[in-house]
Amino acid sequence: MRRTIVQPADVSDAPLSSLKTWLGITRDGEDELLQSLLLTSLEMCEAFTDHAPLSQLVEERMPAGCMRYDLASRPVVSLESVEVEIGGTRSSVSETDFEFQIMADQRAYLEISSQAEGETVIISVRTGLGQDWSEVPNAMAQGIIRLAAHYYRARDVAGAPTKDVLPPHDVKELWRPWRRIKFA
Repeated sequence: MRRTIVQPADVSDAPLSSLKTWLGITRDGEDELLQSLLLTSLEMCEAFTDHAPLSQLVEERMPAGCMRYDLASRPVVSLESVEVEIGGTRSSVSETDFEFQIMADQRAYLEISSQAEGETVIISVRTGLGQDWSEVPNAMAQGIIRLAAHYYRARDVAGAPTKDVLPPHDVKELWRPWRRIKFA
C-alpha cells in the first residue's frame, strides 16, 4: 500500500494567521516558509496521532486482486473516487462494483464485488478531523502551531530538527488524547 497526499490541507488563512501571531510576525515576506512549516507540523501531528487534523485529499494505492481494502488514512470523511490502473492508465470503477463503508471510529474499507481488472486499485478519500481550522480541536491546533514555531525558530541552528524527529514534549502532551497506539 502506498499513501499519497494529493491535495494538502489549506493553511493559507487561519492557521497561518495563528502562527504569525504566535511568532509576533506582521510582515508577509515569510508566508511561504511558514506555510511549509505548518504542513510539516500537520504531517507530524498525523504521524503521532494517526489522525489527519485538517481536511486533505489522500490516495491509497493497493495491488489489484484483493476483494477487501482496509484504508490506512484516518479519519475518513468521504470517498472521492475508486480507480484501477493498467500500464499507467487509470479508469473509474463503477459504483455498482464496490461497497464503501466508513466505520464509527472513522476507519474505512472498500469491498470490490467483481475482480478489478488492473495492476493497482487507487482509492481517493477526503480525511481530516476538521474541514477548516476552526473545527480542529484546540489542543491539537495549539500543538501544530507550537511545532511550526519550534521549527521556525530552529531553522538556522546547526543540527536543527527535521520532521523525522519526535515533536517536543509539550507538543506531544497536547496531542496525546488523540494518539492511537498501533500494535504490530
